[in-house]
Amino acid sequence: MNKAIDLMINGNRFFSKHIAVVGSTGSGKSCAVANMLQNVVGIDNKVNSNKAQQNNSHIVIFDIHDEYAAAFTLEKEECFTLSKLDIDSLQLPYWLMNSEELESMFIESNEANSHNQVSQFKHAVVLNKEKHNPHLAKVTYDTPVYFSIKEVYLFIENLNREVIGRLPGEDKPKLLNGNLVFDRRVYFNQVHDFVASSSAAATKATNGPFNGEFNRFVSRLEAKLADKRLRFLLDSKNPGGKSHATEDFEILMKQFIGYLDKSNVTIIDLSGVPFEVLSITVSLISRLIFDFCFHYSKLQHAHGKLNDIPVMLVCEEAHNYVPRNDQVAYRASRKSIERIAKEGRKYGLSLMIVSQRPSEVSETIFAQCNNFISLRLTNDADQAYVRKLFPDNANTTTEILPNLAPGECVVVGDAVLIPAIITMPLPSPEPHSQSVKVHNEWREQWRDVAFAQVIERWRK
Repeated sequence: MNKAIDLMINGNRFFSKHIAVVGSTGSGKSCAVANMLQNVVGIDNKVNSNKAQQNNSHIVIFDIHDEYAAAFTLEKEECFTLSKLDIDSLQLPYWLMNSEELESMFIESNEANSHNQVSQFKHAVVLNKEKHNPHLAKVTYDTPVYFSIKEVYLFIENLNREVIGRLPGEDKPKLLNGNLVFDRRVYFNQVHDFVASSSAAATKATNGPFNGEFNRFVSRLEAKLADKRLRFLLDSKNPGGKSHATEDFEILMKQFIGYLDKSNVTIIDLSGVPFEVLSITVSLISRLIFDFCFHYSKLQHAHGKLNDIPVMLVCEEAHNYVPRNDQVAYRASRKSIERIAKEGRKYGLSLMIVSQRPSEVSETIFAQCNNFISLRLTNDADQAYVRKLFPDNANTTTEILPNLAPGECVVVGDAVLIPAIITMPLPSPEPHSQSVKVHNEWREQWRDVAFAQVIERWRK
């Protein structure tokens, strides 16, 4: 094996199609990814080689451990702008969600009356979108326009309390003050008190169709709205401190692909995102990027052109949100990323799937990958799975997978003529993925810890 020969990779064949990068912890996976992406955006040894003229690359990284910002942070004089969106800066209002994402967030599908929850929630959302967007001729459950989730909560709460007056000429919801409700849109305004159900002739009234049926649904909505961890979704504000309006959609979309500050790299820092909404967050952002690429491509196609702003979506630690199993908790993100895997290439959107446990990642996604980079794999199940993914002419090469040194990898796919074993250069700067040198630290003098600072950050 001659280690002095550079491997030539066809850039168009490599980046235009989906890429899989796999390797066990400590194999050099994050450094390999950072090195490839630095090469694309023009970073070499902490220098921005595109300082004179920025290139047209667009890379979005789902960073689950906050590792990659360090690899794209240069000195000010290098004029390289990194866009990093974390739970405090990410502008991701709930009204951007589609029907599946909304229901994944607010509906428990295993509850006996979940079908009624879905039907009434959908009805309330559409009504509220119409209320707040009267200038639009038509809105649907999936139309990305503003609606008030707090008003939807009030609507569901009132349905759960509703009592129907049954005196002659009534047959409408009846409030405690005796007024009849002729239009349920008043339910958006406040929680109403209704008359008591009664079989007496003078006060005859019966419970509404959903009276008492939505107790758990209402409690769930209330709890989520009160959960401060979910403010980035349910109480997202613009820089002026106001809730995002329908008119903000363009600005919201620009943040995801670097067009707010002309950034080649956008990092979505998922490290602070609560686990229970990780799937929805990934699903929402990846779907919005796909939809943008789809519609932009269609505009280009109408003029006989292809998408001229292709985007690469890097899914770091993909097994955490696009797993092989079909758990309900991951359904939204899995469906969104699988759609990109199957259709994204046609619209200039490619994937880089990065995982330390390839055997736990959706098979549909890996089946669409045309190029594979495998660093050291120590798990037997992962080795066997990767061998199945590799073409027949790479079978001999894969025998070395458990014995690769850090940074060494097997490269297979459309972009290379033959399978090859190479050593990836270290990126400069490096991501924050290095292991702590435990023995060295233990040999140092005792260090005091600023516990107050740690606890303050923890409580945030």
